[in-house]
Amino acid sequence: MANYRSITLRESPEDITELAIPPDELIVTKKKLKKAGINYTLQTTNLQKSIDAEMAAVSANVFQFNRYNTYDKIKEYLNSLDGCGSIACSQTITIGETDEKRPIYMVKIWKNGMQLSNRSTILVDGGIHAREWISPAVVLNFINFLKTNTAAVNLVDEFQWFVIPVLNPDGYVYTHTTDRLWRKNRKQSQVNSNCFGTDLNRNFDYKWNPLQSASSDPCSYVYRGPTPFSEKESIALRDAMLQQDQLTADWIDLDDCAKAATAAIYGYKRKRYEAGAGGSLLYQASGTSADYGKAIANIKYSYTIELRDKGRKGFVLSYRQIIPTWEENRDGIIALVDCLVQKNNLIK
Repeated sequence: MANYRSITLRESPEDITELAIPPDELIVTKKKLKKAGINYTLQTTNLQKSIDAEMAAVSANVFQFNRYNTYDKIKEYLNSLDGCGSIACSQTITIGETDEKRPIYMVKIWKNGMQLSNRSTILVDGGIHAREWISPAVVLNFINFLKTNTAAVNLVDEFQWFVIPVLNPDGYVYTHTTDRLWRKNRKQSQVNSNCFGTDLNRNFDYKWNPLQSASSDPCSYVYRGPTPFSEKESIALRDAMLQQDQLTADWIDLDDCAKAATAAIYGYKRKRYEAGAGGSLLYQASGTSADYGKAIANIKYSYTIELRDKGRKGFVLSYRQIIPTWEENRDGIIALVDCLVQKNNLIK
């Protein structure tokens, strides 16, 4: 099965591995699985049909919070944000540029009536993996929430927010134009000109070398890059991380606040999220942004939130899932911030 594209790969034996298999290889694959004693469920006989339906629902002409938007529409929205509302002020800045010359945007959001300062900051990034469309969609809803919703008053009272909705613009565009399941960025390999892209979440300079859930093969979908921080996108996120306050780490606070967030999510509509170490809940991986942020950038609380789906639709997730996913995570973030304030008296 080495030649099949793995959509999702988990190391834990009880987790699900999803494969996208060419139609002419389905029968032989089923035989191999049966021979190996591996149970399987055929989720769809036509993945392309699901992709086509999803693409038809993309909002290409008007930016919408309840639709997947093209990069150009996201860009227009982000560039319209500068200024102050009744709750918060915001400024959109460019923190980098991709190999295909697309800007990487970050939105700074702070309390109206105050100035950007060295107040405690929460950095949020989305879209590091191109095919995970739900990630930018949720982050964009979060920006709108911070700017316009009275329920966000406490969030901007306690912190200033730096938000990167689409860290991987080139890959995101490529998933709209060419390959819906593309994961990496689009930089051409200098080793093999037929290979494109680096997995940005394997390109950070923390335990980059052990090759856990990563590859040194430029054609692999988890290619770590030729060196740490070889990619403009990972450099942009690194530099944003290094702007943050440097605070002492505390695992108990991390765990407690994560559990407060998952409890709030469950209380919303009984959607169950788990809290714990990423290497245990998901899989161990080298060169990740979350580990770098915690270990090197000295960010006190470093979280990874895995959004819907949970193995039924994979990355081809209906736009109808955007608002429910956003709303449950909104409640989780509010609870998380409340916990952080209580634990650390971070109000400045």
